[in-house]
Amino acid sequence: MDLYIYCASKNPVGTAKLVQSFGLQPSRSTPQELASQLAMCVKRYGQEALERVSYIHPDRQLFSAMKEEMSNANGCGCSNADGETNNDKKENNNDLTESKLLSQNHLIIGGILVLALAVIFKK
Repeated sequence: MDLYIYCASKNPVGTAKLVQSFGLQPSRSTPQELASQLAMCVKRYGQEALERVSYIHPDRQLFSAMKEEMSNANGCGCSNADGETNNDKKENNNDLTESKLLSQNHLIIGGILVLALAVIFKK
């Protein structure tokens, strides 16, 4: 069973309200038609519509519990197989980003100097 049919069959009122919030007249004849309208909303409005689907999903308590569990797991400071914690990896990524920016800046400055020298020697 796909996500849209599941929402439309288990929570038809919420699904109809969501479809209507995007300016469509919800079809109340069958859950399949309502599900296709919901799919069209997600296709047209993307992330915003998908977030709203998570609010009307019949198992939304499961989503919120998983979200809390994941946020607690990320902040635990547990180490990975290589012995680094999640916080260490974030710091290493910041260092790599700064070094990449510095090397890019050096390349840009070097390129400008080469162009300047070429213009000077051409005259």
